[in-house]
Formats: sequence, structure tokens, C-alpha cells
Amino acid sequence: MMKIKVMYAVLALCFALLISACQSAPSQATQGQDNPLGNVDWSKVITPTTLGCIGDQPSVTVDEKQFADVTGDGKAEAFVAVACTAQTSSWPDRLEVFDGASSATAPRLMTTLLGYQDGTDKRGLRMGKDVGLSQSISISGAKITVVSYGYAAKDANCCFSQRVTDTFTWNGKGFTRGQRSITGKS
Repeated sequence: MMKIKVMYAVLALCFALLISACQSAPSQATQGQDNPLGNVDWSKVITPTTLGCIGDQPSVTVDEKQFADVTGDGKAEAFVAVACTAQTSSWPDRLEVFDGASSATAPRLMTTLLGYQDGTDKRGLRMGKDVGLSQSISISGAKITVVSYGYAAKDANCCFSQRVTDTFTWNGKGFTRGQRSITGKS
């Protein structure tokens, strides 16, 4: 009888630990029903005016988007890499983060993780498939890793030569910038 009580106690403890881990661990999310922000048209939320786009008919290009619950509230934040649609060359990307707890009709901007000033020079960073990166934004738990391309001082506008890796971590109140590495483009 004592063995059965011990076995039940061990099972109850294991179950409690499992439930606790599931509730506290941020999780990856996908587009669709579990993720209200997954179906947002980001080119309408992030406007040409917001990005400072210029030209006759300015527009916004979404270069990449990823969704994951990094805050631990059970709702996936949206990580959106956007740039002005360029007539020539290309505009630098910005990486915007939207609160997963906000409405799909009015997503709330939490922060801009990477802006125009974050390039390796004044030309900013490039992200996404259009520049040859199949995935620029990777998320694991509360850690965000962003791979992009930047320019060396002597690079022509067409031809960036630097691979930039930035890391950020959700600290419970906001994002903390971590290590940055810059290497030759591979």
C-alpha cells in the first residue's frame, strides 16, 4: 500500500512539473487560428509614412515575418522585417515587433529591434529572401537571432559584403540587445 502512495505522489509531482513547464515556456506559433496576427496585412499596418518612404507612389515591402510567444503570455508576437519598396537599389530593412496580445485590426508596436541606424554604415541592413537569406529571423524561447547583410565602406550600393548577426532577449519588460557579430558574406 505504501508503494502505491509513493507512486501516486511521484506521478502527481511529475504532472505538476510538466504543467508548470508548459505554462512558463514561450512557444513558437504559426500563422492562422492560434495566431491572430498571422493573417495581418503588414504592408497596411506599417505604412510608407511610418517608414519615411519617398517617391511618386511609395509602398512597403514585407521581407520576412516570424511569430513566437517570447513574452510568455501565450500569445505570439509578430516580428516583421519591412522596407520601402525601391525604384532603384533597395531600402534598408527595419525589424518591428508587435504585441501578440493586441488586436489583429490594430496591432500594437512594442519596439523596433533594428532600425536604419543599425547598419554597418549609413545604408542600413538588408533581410529576407530577396537578398538571399532564406530565414533572417530565428526565435528560440525568449532569444531572437537576426541575420542580415550590411555594407563595408567601399561596397557599391548593389553589393553588400558583410554578414551581420544580432541577438536580442526578452527580459520580462523589454528586449535587451545582445552580442553582434560581423563577418564576410558567405
